[in-house]
Amino acid sequence: MEYKSVITTLIIIGGIGGCSAAYNFGPTKTKIITVEETFMMRGHNEPDQMLVRSTSGDLYSVDDSLIRWEFKSADLWSEMSSGETWEVSHFGWRIGFFSSFPQIFEGREITNAI
Repeated sequence: MEYKSVITTLIIIGGIGGCSAAYNFGPTKTKIITVEETFMMRGHNEPDQMLVRSTSGDLYSVDDSLIRWEFKSADLWSEMSSGETWEVSHFGWRIGFFSSFPQIFEGREITNAI
């Protein structure tokens, strides 16, 4: 009887770990966006999030990523301004239940966008 609870616990932990791995190591996409605005979403019991809204209405989080070894999110976010066009690399999905957004981890401004 006790081994069933151990197996159930391992399945739950494996499922959570699998979801986390799928989110963090899932497909990376590169996209060209025009920044509509950058803003902070203040969390009540969560850390603040640096967000970018594109002119197409998409929202992106700009966060450090320990797994991807990227630690320059504050610099990247502060460089983005309204009306600028950026080529960004991001991963993840919008999951409303968890207030989760696709996460930008790399970007460069495109200065001569048409």
